[in-house]
Amino acid sequence: MKEPTRKGQDASICRVHDEMANVIRRFTVAIIAYYDGVPRQHATGTLVRLADHWFLVTASHAVKQYLEGQENYKDLELFLENGADNLVPLFGSYWATETVRDPERSGVSLENDLWDIAWWDLDQLTIRALTNKSFLNRTDISMLAELDSGVFYLAGFPCVWSNADLEQHSMTITALGYVAGAHPHPDELADLDPRSHVALSLMPTEAMPALTGISGCSIWKIADGPLKSDWTASSAKVVAVQTGVYTNVARGAVKGTKWSCVFTALGYHFPELRSAFDIWLPGRD
Repeated sequence: MKEPTRKGQDASICRVHDEMANVIRRFTVAIIAYYDGVPRQHATGTLVRLADHWFLVTASHAVKQYLEGQENYKDLELFLENGADNLVPLFGSYWATETVRDPERSGVSLENDLWDIAWWDLDQLTIRALTNKSFLNRTDISMLAELDSGVFYLAGFPCVWSNADLEQHSMTITALGYVAGAHPHPDELADLDPRSHVALSLMPTEAMPALTGISGCSIWKIADGPLKSDWTASSAKVVAVQTGVYTNVARGAVKGTKWSCVFTALGYHFPELRSAFDIWLPGRD
């Protein structure tokens, strides 16, 4: 895996990119789809351990595209990059959102797959094979961070920046690292619910690659205000899962689903984890 390409800020904050690149390298993985004898970049995910579960968290639509692909390619398999062009088979059970219901109006659907989140509960074979990776824990994640202001960072793997070497049976992928602020007019973005989502601005004057392939990457909040000279990556917290991109608006945007939604879904499917989430009481993080 090549280092994240820097986007979104000038050279004055290159240190932010350098430090966050170390974080991304450890906890973020490219999800590779292998079919017809060729590996292809598919999506991005984050490795998280909660209690006795090791999860790969990503976007629901990435899982659904994989399931659709299985109907056309019987040899389709998924792998995770393990650094140094090393691919690990993705084993485990997965779950993806379908429809989210409004908790204030019982039985009423908000938007089909409003959250757009998914995870693999990883098999130990995959966990043990991820020798170059680490798993985030609850102290790395925030549900209480203010998301309509501050500085954010995301890094995923665009499909257009991946290259397969068929002779060497290897693959080179490059991450896109991006520093962004909160979008000033999230109400102008379609299918964005402020209860569930965060919106980040894309620089309208900056050339960007097609962002297909970054789906499911983590959004980190790295500062509450302007970056200071003593900033370090130790202050960064995961706050959302990237689930959408807006390019047909005056100011481009990235949409993320808040981690509070992820915890809600995980608590529903894994009741034994609910006690582990008790630390997130009102006023605590």
